[in-house]
Amino acid sequence: MRTYRPHLQSGETERPAIVSYVVESGPLKGIGLRWMNIGVDTKNSAKYEENRLYVTYTYNIWRPRRNLRAGPV
Repeated sequence: MRTYRPHLQSGETERPAIVSYVVESGPLKGIGLRWMNIGVDTKNSAKYEENRLYVTYTYNIWRPRRNLRAGPV
């Protein structure tokens, strides 16, 4: 009896790693960093490794409506 294992038959191994951080307060509030490391090892070709660094910024464009009336209704 043979067990089907696609990752062994293709000879490809992928190793992803992701680390993320978002500043929650202070002058850099809303700035985020994400580092991704992806390594691929294939049976028939060379190893492949990739590093990515993302810098993001979160900004709320839908602000709550303010009451524009000056006094009581």
